[in-house]
Amino acid sequence: KEAFKDLGYTFNRPFLCTVKLSREYFPGLNSYSLENLIRHFNIPVNQRHRALEDALATTVIWEKILSVQNQEGFQLTRKSSFSNRTIPHLLPPEVLDKVPNECGVYYYLNQKQEIIYIGHSVHIRQRLDEHLTDLTAKAARLDEKIANIDWVLTGSELYAAILESFEIKKHQPIINKAQRTKEYTYEIYTEISLSGYKILSIRKTGREETAALKYPTMKAAKNALLKATKTFRLCRHFTLESGTGSACFEYHLAECDGACIGLENKDTYNERVKLALASLGNEILGSFYLIDKGTERNKETVFKIEYGQFTGMGYVDMDTLTNEFHLEDAITKMPTNPEIQSIVRQFMAKYRYKRIAISENLD
Repeated sequence: KEAFKDLGYTFNRPFLCTVKLSREYFPGLNSYSLENLIRHFNIPVNQRHRALEDALATTVIWEKILSVQNQEGFQLTRKSSFSNRTIPHLLPPEVLDKVPNECGVYYYLNQKQEIIYIGHSVHIRQRLDEHLTDLTAKAARLDEKIANIDWVLTGSELYAAILESFEIKKHQPIINKAQRTKEYTYEIYTEISLSGYKILSIRKTGREETAALKYPTMKAAKNALLKATKTFRLCRHFTLESGTGSACFEYHLAECDGACIGLENKDTYNERVKLALASLGNEILGSFYLIDKGTERNKETVFKIEYGQFTGMGYVDMDTLTNEFHLEDAITKMPTNPEIQSIVRQFMAKYRYKRIAISENLD
């Protein structure tokens, strides 16, 4: 793939998935990862995670799959793997040949060249094939309307996820209904009771007070607040229920320290509320650049996090990573929102990115 890419071509070939086939022919295993299949079949491997050794182990697994199939079964496997894909009648077949199996954002367009769907994937071509073999109502709608495909390669999946979110909000594709209409209309905010205890409440957005956190539904906000209440031993009279001056039910279960009846020191309680708020937001602390892989061998993707908020992203040459001014010049400033913050938090929790601290005196 890399050699073809250097020559300006996209290398695509159909493939069989030994994981899916192993699930079919060797049911009942706890895991179908390559590691577990190697262990299950006692396949001798000298060096795991080396390309040749992993390829040889996969070949042994493929041979074992073939050993439990007859010729007819193999033909059925080939048919199910390759032939169920249907090309939408409005989409020229040659368009498919150009779609790369790389990381980025993809766009489905109708005959008027209007964007009808936007998605992102680590493997765009593979995701496209999945769309064309799906039997869902959404897949049927796509099959009727797709007349062209466009894409933007990003290298970084985090970049692709952020770009997808912005592009959906910008273009409002008709088939991205859930993402384009998603709004964060409920918020958790803080007040102070007459006795000095901090209260966490839920309301509709739009008031003047500063919101602590925003959620798409009332249920999502309540679930988040319930979890924080239990985790940080907050009093339900100061979170999910209106206080009446009497002890809450959890106090009798020794799950509340008595803030509801004034037994707990308010400063101690309020400190736990601060911790709960940080936990609710899975707070991103500090100012730094996140570094991820780019679209080319000598390029890296850079994201700017400023005082815990995503503020932009871009690409930078690998040999300039140590120059903070070059990093700053590479950033395209972008507005943030709760959805983008959530995307960044999820990816930071899932992957270990290189961080470069932002100098306080950078102009």
